[in-house]
Amino acid sequence: MTATLKPDLRVRIGGREVPASGSNPLVRVVVEMDMNQPAASTLTFGVEPDVALKLGDALEIDLGWTGDVWRVFTGAVVGLEPKHPGIAIRAFGDEAKLLHGGQVSQVFENQTFGEIVKAHAREAGVVTGWIEDGPRVPHAYRHHQSRWDHCKGLAARAGFDLYATEQGKLNFARFARRAGDHVLRMGQDLLALNIRFAQPLPGATVVPESPASSAGDDTAAWLVKDPAPHSATEGEEGVLVVSDALLRTREAAKLAARAIVEASKRATMLGDLKLVGSVQVPGAGALTAAAGKDVVYYAAVADGKLTVAAHGADGTQKWTKSYPVEPTGVRIQPTGNLLVIDAQKAATHAGKDVRLVLDATTGDQKRLDPVENQRVVAYLGGDIVVETGVPSKPGTLQRIELATGGVRWKVTTKSYSTGFTSATTRALVVNAPDGPAANQGVAMPVLGVADTDTGADWHETLAADPAGFVFLDDSNGKATVWDGNGKAKVNAAAVPVKADDWTVYAGVLVGQLNDKASPGRVTIAGFGTENLTKRWEFPLAAGSSVDKVKPCGPKNVCVLYSANGSYSIKSIDLSTGKEAWAADMQATSKPNWYVVGAGMIVGEERFGGLSKPELRDPATGAALRPLGSGRTTDAVIAAGGRWVLTNGVRVSGSQTFWTVGAIDVTTGKTTSTLDIGPTSATIVNASVSGDVLAVVGKNRKLVIGRMPAAK
Repeated sequence: MTATLKPDLRVRIGGREVPASGSNPLVRVVVEMDMNQPAASTLTFGVEPDVALKLGDALEIDLGWTGDVWRVFTGAVVGLEPKHPGIAIRAFGDEAKLLHGGQVSQVFENQTFGEIVKAHAREAGVVTGWIEDGPRVPHAYRHHQSRWDHCKGLAARAGFDLYATEQGKLNFARFARRAGDHVLRMGQDLLALNIRFAQPLPGATVVPESPASSAGDDTAAWLVKDPAPHSATEGEEGVLVVSDALLRTREAAKLAARAIVEASKRATMLGDLKLVGSVQVPGAGALTAAAGKDVVYYAAVADGKLTVAAHGADGTQKWTKSYPVEPTGVRIQPTGNLLVIDAQKAATHAGKDVRLVLDATTGDQKRLDPVENQRVVAYLGGDIVVETGVPSKPGTLQRIELATGGVRWKVTTKSYSTGFTSATTRALVVNAPDGPAANQGVAMPVLGVADTDTGADWHETLAADPAGFVFLDDSNGKATVWDGNGKAKVNAAAVPVKADDWTVYAGVLVGQLNDKASPGRVTIAGFGTENLTKRWEFPLAAGSSVDKVKPCGPKNVCVLYSANGSYSIKSIDLSTGKEAWAADMQATSKPNWYVVGAGMIVGEERFGGLSKPELRDPATGAALRPLGSGRTTDAVIAAGGRWVLTNGVRVSGSQTFWTVGAIDVTTGKTTSTLDIGPTSATIVNASVSGDVLAVVGKNRKLVIGRMPAAK
């Protein structure tokens, strides 16, 4: 059965592990980790734990999800508060020792800020981690302050953060992380989220102690009427003026002014991702997930059966059922009011591919049929169009009603000798800025007959037009256009195009002419689908090799080709056959692209995703904006509507985690990232539909998220 992911907790007090359940249940855990203040925690037990408790005991807390835990707090017990029933144990992080010793005065001579912090930590018995030097000052005076407050003041002047790690080590350094340390999950860690917007401080001026600031530390200080030549301003002048006697050089004043402005910028909030659920997927076999309208589905092999479930965007389970099929690969396709599960190489069906059709609302089984040697051409609401090819037998193209298995129409294509190698069918694809309309469908990518890919979902702004399909046979250079009722509109017309890479888009069949039609030169040609007459030719440079032909904009088709060890993308205007961009898009690694409402996403192919992704204008090819951090470890792995999903890696101590974030392609704004699981558990696939996302990893943890609403 499906189980909602639950917290897993490990507690050690005074070096002894304390059970979180059983005779002394742990009923509440609060861990407070913040920048620039000591960490704190409170543990509330239903009854007093079976360990001796005393003030000063070391306290360690590990927290995670169903066995996947990591350290979140290291400190010492500072309070024991009886409850009825039970007891509350309060603790501070080790860095709180810097608050001990009272408010005293102390002098530091010729030391950096970092050296002063290390001295405070050493005297208080606090272990240090990452300590940066910061500016050096000839004279620093701690006046009736705690060690903590003095260190915090130094951090503010240097633009540093003062905080402790989960292992209790004190850090004093400039903020440099590119991803969050912790992920708070809506519906699990968070019950609500309020987003506030604020304007950052436009500028700050810092006035140091004296004109010695412009002449060096070893010069004498004196009073002046106008300190402006010796002050430092970041941003606009006259917004905030601060005088600081600790700072003796103009360089230190510049650093402090910059720190004030940057601290103000970090206090603003522009928006955030709200995680609304997480599910532990059962079983140990093949699995996948897909997002739909306000719903997320998963399919997974468990105990010799296929378990399929639907969860709302808040993580609430809608239904879960098991079906008698055990595949080695699985893919989910929502279409109309149905859910189609393509199950590859099912052990329960003699290794054959199987198609499972379900009611998307209830999970009730409609059909479970072997589909050997079929390739899906398109999904059209409650129907599917498939191409069938069996060696040495006539091939077929047929439209099938998914819920009943009834064949609406069926046509013979040709006899096959080697499957689909020399004959394929494409749906008529049209531009669909808002996604497929009610009378349109989804054209499937051309994959192998037994393809087991469960990789990223790319919901492009393209749709399958149910009005027709094109069959191409490059063994004789002929093509046929079938209408939506299976009638031949154009029969066996001469279309000498290679079947390796071709497309039918916006009423034009586009592909590479064969060697007989274009001897000695690689040439792309366009044929109008109304009569399959050739409209134009587009020659490529000698020695070129075509890798991909597919839509790249409302009116364009792009051709990816390689020559002399590099790749180029040319965009062709379908109406004229002329080059649409002023210059080719070139790359040393193999690129790919997908069409979304805001443009075309281009990047380097990487395991079903795109690394180094950027958004480009399909009309001109000009780069509009990069998508993501630019790190080579990050990639776009799914797209839908105005959102793309990017994966990355977060490092926390000795642990590394896969993360997923979302980018609004219309603005380039990025949400915070979600932890998906340890890097040992590879992401299986990701999907986004509307504002709902689904990501599942090999650790079988399904993460469900919702993106912020458009502003």
